[in-house]
Amino acid sequence: MPREPESAARARRLVHVALTAWNLPDSADDGALIASELVTNAVRHARRDSIQVVVERPGRLRVRIGRKGHG
Repeated sequence: MPREPESAARARRLVHVALTAWNLPDSADDGALIASELVTNAVRHARRDSIQVVVERPGRLRVRIGRKGHG
């Protein structure tokens, strides 16, 4: 995603859709909020032009939300 404020909304939608598709709807709102905060911080502090948001499901009831390209 481009490093711009509008990307926070894109990240929220991405995470919400992923968690809902994985049948984890109770976690979708919290996950969307986490993604939004993560991207907002990257927009403010990262030095790169783009942000890569990663949503993984390492376990049946575990989800990992992060970004690549720190710095």
